[in-house]
Amino acid sequence: MNTNTVRDIMRRYHLTEMLRVLVGCVFIFSAATKGVDPYGTVLKIGEYLTAFGVPILEPAVPVFAVGLVALEMALGVALVAAAWPRITIVATFVVSLLFALLTLVLAVWNPVSDCGCFGDVVVMTNWQTFAKNVALVALILVLGWCYDIWGEPRKVVGWRPGRVVTPLVTLLTIGLSIDALVSLPRVDLSPFAVGVDLRRALAEEQTDQTEVRVVCRHKGDGHEEEFAADDSRWWNTDEWEFVRTVENAPQGDRVEVRAKDFGLYDEAGDATAEVVGSEGTVSLVCVQNLWKLSPEQCEALRGATERAAARGDRVVVAVATPLKRATVKLAKLGFEVESLEVYNMDITTMQMVLRAPAGVVEIVDGVVVGKSSVYRLAK
Repeated sequence: MNTNTVRDIMRRYHLTEMLRVLVGCVFIFSAATKGVDPYGTVLKIGEYLTAFGVPILEPAVPVFAVGLVALEMALGVALVAAAWPRITIVATFVVSLLFALLTLVLAVWNPVSDCGCFGDVVVMTNWQTFAKNVALVALILVLGWCYDIWGEPRKVVGWRPGRVVTPLVTLLTIGLSIDALVSLPRVDLSPFAVGVDLRRALAEEQTDQTEVRVVCRHKGDGHEEEFAADDSRWWNTDEWEFVRTVENAPQGDRVEVRAKDFGLYDEAGDATAEVVGSEGTVSLVCVQNLWKLSPEQCEALRGATERAAARGDRVVVAVATPLKRATVKLAKLGFEVESLEVYNMDITTMQMVLRAPAGVVEIVDGVVVGKSSVYRLAK
């Protein structure tokens, strides 16, 4: 049986079309899982840039994130709709090959925990991701052979309506991704989604062996040291300054953030239970990096804290930098620090609590009832 006969059999039983739709659906699913939470894609690309030593490109990361989502959606829809089959198959092969090479580097050197190819919907190890990409490259090669893309152009006929559907869906995807970046994801897949009862989550018994530890900086010589969360030595604020929390997962492994990992710390120690357990409304202002806030964002956050205080809410500011530095910076930015409660929160947890660099989370009687991005507050 020669190759032309095999190709004819696959076409006769629609195996070629099934393979084309399968590959297209993989690209569409990948784009959708990134597009529903583009800020997660921004964070993942930022990890790549840091790992490969090119943080200078960080300002362009949001553009990269939206562009990646748009590219994958365009290729996926074009495959499913059979628009421009020859060009689309070649493009998907090139993109998949690049992804395979990148994930091979990740698998061998493990600079980041996971590639984020399916966002937080499907989490895979780096080796699993590499195997997935190799399989995808192989499938696309078979698809190209079935369509005989290296043969005469007349042998490949596309579906003309697909040439209209593809750009329309791509433009819609870009619009939804930008909206999710500017405001917040329409579908919150995090463990801190609206409706989550933090009190109940914090009360759950720890069933695994993961140990939460605290990293503190010595005020004398500046060295950092890890302590158990209940180790009273780091509570001595004259000697130690809180930096971050960590978990005892092996280096390079992905640490899964859960609702019961929500934590707020001040100089006296863990204040989570006291804050979450308070009655009424708590307006939690989350700021990942005070030094990257624009004047408009600072004004928006100040206005949000003032309005919350006027309503009688308990206003709490969570930062991912040492408390004293953060308090000084907040004062310089015009915040009334005397009337604010400032706490530390682990940066990874904060990124899951609010999928934006800054904003406000409303908590009523321990239940998350609303979230606002700093971009929306600034309007």
